[in-house]
Amino acid sequence: MWLEPFLRRELVTSVRGSRAFDDRRNTLLLIGLVVLGGFAAWDQLGWDRSSIEGASRFGRLIFGLTVATLAILGLPLVIPPVARAIASERDHRSLDTLLASRFSSLEIVLGGMV
Repeated sequence: MWLEPFLRRELVTSVRGSRAFDDRRNTLLLIGLVVLGGFAAWDQLGWDRSSIEGASRFGRLIFGLTVATLAILGLPLVIPPVARAIASERDHRSLDTLLASRFSSLEIVLGGMV
């Protein structure tokens, strides 16, 4: 694989630097705070967590909060490349065609993200 040397070098340099550890620690702390907030809100509202149905609802809530938090944290990593990709359409002379299509702006951006 022709990318292997670059990926191996990036793995070694990112592990040596403190940035990777700091990012992972901060993400873990944020997710922990979200989960604790879910616990606190669930107990404050007085909802049941001891029955099977209550535990199931609680688990779905915590899972949804975790996924939403990670999606929000991932957006700053995805938006700049998508913006560059859409802007590069002007260089390929296809931006006008893309904007004249029936796709909405949201569909164009989400399609670029996918």
